[in-house]
Amino acid sequence: IKFFLEKNGKNTMLIGNIGVPPLERREEFTDDCVIVCEMSCHQLEYVKASPDIAVLLNIYPEHLDHYDGFEAYANAKLNIFRYQSEKDTLIIGEEVKQYANTKAKVVTAGFSCGDIGTKDGGIFIFDDFYPAEKIDTKLKGEHNLYNIAIAMYAAESAGCTACRCLEALPDFYGLEHRLEYVCTINGAEYINDSISTAPQTAIAALKAYPDTDTLIIGGMDRGISYDELSEFLNADTSVRNLIILPDSGKRAAEKVTNPLIQKIFADDMPKAVEEAKKVTKVRCILSPAAASYGFYKNFEERGKHFKQLVKGD
Repeated sequence: IKFFLEKNGKNTMLIGNIGVPPLERREEFTDDCVIVCEMSCHQLEYVKASPDIAVLLNIYPEHLDHYDGFEAYANAKLNIFRYQSEKDTLIIGEEVKQYANTKAKVVTAGFSCGDIGTKDGGIFIFDDFYPAEKIDTKLKGEHNLYNIAIAMYAAESAGCTACRCLEALPDFYGLEHRLEYVCTINGAEYINDSISTAPQTAIAALKAYPDTDTLIIGGMDRGISYDELSEFLNADTSVRNLIILPDSGKRAAEKVTNPLIQKIFADDMPKAVEEAKKVTKVRCILSPAAASYGFYKNFEERGKHFKQLVKGD
């Protein structure tokens, strides 16, 4: 969103749950500045105001170790639009649209459904369809086409044009730790997806790179279900090596019964990367499907450590 705003000539700033505390930049806030703020459930928990344009795409059962059940967790996330007025806009994922009790304009986002989203290899924003040949992006996966559609509409709502957004798209290389290409070693690619803290994001990573043969999973165990991930791995998948980190990795792998997948247990990231280099022929993805806490300060530190180990820095 911030990239599209910049490319449309807007004065903009990205803050929040991406490593930039809002209060550190507050002296730079001006009336003409469009502020893009990513907020975690913890940051949303006590807010009493909502933005002009809010984006809420999903509510996966995360952070349940902090909340008294799923509803309490969801309630914190809903604060992102709870205080919006009829002048505001809410972009909400089709899978959670039942929560959209708001005075704001509601725009639903989906895969082949909703007001905006992706279908047939392209993206749609209401009646406008942009086919694959018009979307020049370096980002992989259907979920990223979905993200592009949402970012474009959010930018349009802030005064940008879809045409300028699409013109600028080839210059966007993605963000660190989000399906980030690290390097190629002996013909095998290494991808850093340390941002992954839920099973659904690991599945999205494998869908983006369907020929991946090695997956590294595991981290802080918050008690979430890994059934969806194990079902995906037990189906027709190219994964042949599942490298399992503590604590959650072992539980996540318990129901993986695909005989074509070998399970490799690693006590820490150095051992995981060492094993990955032994067995990977096509591609290794670190997509932990778990939080980093207890092992690293945050997912950024985890991702940087992975990259250093892969490159041998």
